[in-house]
Amino acid sequence: MSAQDDSALSDISSLVSLIADFYWRQDAAGRFVSVEGRAVDEATIDAAAWIGRTAAEVGMEATDDDGWPVAQPVTRDSVCDRIVSWSSGAADDERRCLSIHAEPLFGSDGVFHGWRGLARDVTAQRRQQRELRQFQAAIDASPDMIFVMDRAPMRFVYVNDMACELTGYARDVLLDVPPNELVMLSREELEREYDEVVRRGHVAKEMRSRSRDGVRSIVEVRRRALFADGRWLIVSIVQDISARRQAQRARNRMSRMYATLSATNEAILRATTPADLYQRVCEAATSVGGIKLACVLTPQSHSDRLAVTASASGPTVRIERVTISIDPRRPEGLGLVGRCFRAGEPQVTHDYARDHRTVAWRETASARDIRSAAAVPLIKNGESIGILFIAAARKQNFDDDSVALMQRMAANLVFALEHFEHDAQRKQGEKDIEYLATHDALTRLPNRTLFNRSLVRAIKTARRHERRFALMFIDLDRFKTINDSLGHEAGDCLLQQ
Repeated sequence: MSAQDDSALSDISSLVSLIADFYWRQDAAGRFVSVEGRAVDEATIDAAAWIGRTAAEVGMEATDDDGWPVAQPVTRDSVCDRIVSWSSGAADDERRCLSIHAEPLFGSDGVFHGWRGLARDVTAQRRQQRELRQFQAAIDASPDMIFVMDRAPMRFVYVNDMACELTGYARDVLLDVPPNELVMLSREELEREYDEVVRRGHVAKEMRSRSRDGVRSIVEVRRRALFADGRWLIVSIVQDISARRQAQRARNRMSRMYATLSATNEAILRATTPADLYQRVCEAATSVGGIKLACVLTPQSHSDRLAVTASASGPTVRIERVTISIDPRRPEGLGLVGRCFRAGEPQVTHDYARDHRTVAWRETASARDIRSAAAVPLIKNGESIGILFIAAARKQNFDDDSVALMQRMAANLVFALEHFEHDAQRKQGEKDIEYLATHDALTRLPNRTLFNRSLVRAIKTARRHERRFALMFIDLDRFKTINDSLGHEAGDCLLQQ
């Protein structure tokens, strides 16, 4: 071999050490006849242990379907690119993955002489790929939305499955959607927020988001800045907290409503008259945040109208002493109050400005910043005797639980009214008993008992003030003759006269 050939082989060997872990060659029987390169130089591969042995004998196992190159290729064009598993057999030696790039060798006579190729240890890369797949599977299984965005072009470079599902976009479409369209901000505003993340490292906040079909939600966003490959990446983990916020609002609203119910019960205990009771209940209802107006309406005598018997309102609302018709032939009679009184069932509007039942009152409600309302009937003996009406400043303020609480308030009101009636009847009964005990049943004049009381009082007063008083005794003669000749009814008439 000439010096030029030696130089060429040296150059090839140097090149092999740069592009692969080792170069190998096998004969037609599959035995290694040459193994050299960086892996041999670094003692990772024991070339002497390989020479004269087949791939299986040195610990090779198939990773791909075909494993190590077959002994006899079909054509000259046959090539081999695959991954195989290899272990030296030592107890502490882990199995490694080798990337094999091989081609067949033929003589000038066309006879197959074997294989030659390059091999590289890709164990680390395969492990990284496996870990990356596991990591990506974990990210895609996450219940949170995850976005990775390149700060410079303001474009997504990765989104997980949950991000696609909740935003309503296919992955390839979502990657092209400008990020600011999802978070309902201008590009300039979002750029400033991302620059703040780069400056601080990480930021957490709540904001509003919008899906592809226009559904808006409240999200909690945790952002972190990552510098990689010469560019800033913004990693955003987004959790939809709309349901949580709605539940919190519902809990807060229910807490306020229970406070109102408690205040109503206290008003029942403290009230002295039905009018006082109505007023206290209205004031208790408006003490709840967001309630603009509360009033009690009761029927007017010999009329188809309900009058505002008591009312309370927030600082921006004033209610006049109005009357409302319950006649369904009138526009106002088709409103919440009229329908509630006639049907004896609650009436609720979640959006006052769009409800067909509130047409006659929209202008008034808009001027008073009323966006939702509920009316519940006061039911006594199966009939409506009035209406409890409450209006709020926000839409969707009265859910089923809130209406149920209003019905309990109404039931407590009716119970208190019945208590007032029973108390009034008791007091009237006491007055009637006292009257019967001190007055003559026929003439309605004070009887002997009351006369004796009055006489004792008159004597004491005269003595105390040194005064005199007169007592006149009237005797009706021949009264028995009237009873005997004309009858007792004539005698009774005479005594009454």
